[in-house]
Amino acid sequence: MTIYTRDRYMPGFVHEPLSRIALKSDMLMASAAVPFSDDLRTQHGQEIKCLPFTHTPFPLLSLCRQMSDTYWHVGPTFRIKPSTVMATMMAAYPVLVPVYLVEHELQDTASFTVILEAADSWGYYINDDYFRLLAQGRVSVPSTRATTDSLLPVSPVINAIQYMKTFTNITIGPLAPKATIGITRDNVTGAVSKLINDIAFSEGAMAAYENRFFSDSAARPSQPIDWDDLRIREFTMGEVWMNSMWAKLDAQRHGIGQLLRRVKEHSDESGQGERVLPSPLRSAHEWIDKETNDDRPAWLKQWHNRPDKKDDGFT
Repeated sequence: MTIYTRDRYMPGFVHEPLSRIALKSDMLMASAAVPFSDDLRTQHGQEIKCLPFTHTPFPLLSLCRQMSDTYWHVGPTFRIKPSTVMATMMAAYPVLVPVYLVEHELQDTASFTVILEAADSWGYYINDDYFRLLAQGRVSVPSTRATTDSLLPVSPVINAIQYMKTFTNITIGPLAPKATIGITRDNVTGAVSKLINDIAFSEGAMAAYENRFFSDSAARPSQPIDWDDLRIREFTMGEVWMNSMWAKLDAQRHGIGQLLRRVKEHSDESGQGERVLPSPLRSAHEWIDKETNDDRPAWLKQWHNRPDKKDDGFT
């Protein structure tokens, strides 16, 4: 199975509840980023607190490969073994996301934290006292999304939770027929996206990840962020577009290759061999294979040819 995804979000720090929220509004993704400088620490006469990056997403594949006895059940007859995951590209764009945080205390001692991305007019808020108020029968859980004009204490644990936990939306390449696996591609897409988002949204997930790969322990030294890593890219429209288009092309290449393998398997079973392999499909695969190699970004070619390759899930 081939998975392609873009516009993913992973917090580069541990600070609850911010590190449980996908801060990636459409306005932010369309904004022109500027290089960081110390003068940005002061905005409108106010000093801005800047949370430093303390981890990267690159060990995620190593984490998957350590789950040798784990299966992710996507449907009644379909499951994924994370330890077999391989990646041809992973590009990370470190971006400092400006947000407003407001703590609001009500007269009845209920406390709310309002989180508003500076690039957007939408916001979320967390009822810090939800479980205490729930036990007293004083709250309910609405499903509407909060705006800057409606930050009233209607008492959700987290308002518009489905928006806050959208860390990724994935696209999946061709699958076997539904009759074979008992589930459609759309079902798999939604189920895998939900699985990843639920894990990322879990309380303490980022802390556990950082402790595993980026903190010192008796058995394992910390893994500092290597800012010279070729996979760390500048967040510009041109860079993001180039990498995204190549990743999509590569996903199509893998998808056509999977189709060819299935056709060949069926041909071998029927005894017809190569005679039933569709010529247009073979030609398309040859063309896209050449295009994928020719259009591979220069930094990715250098990464794929790195001398210190190891079994970390990257090809």
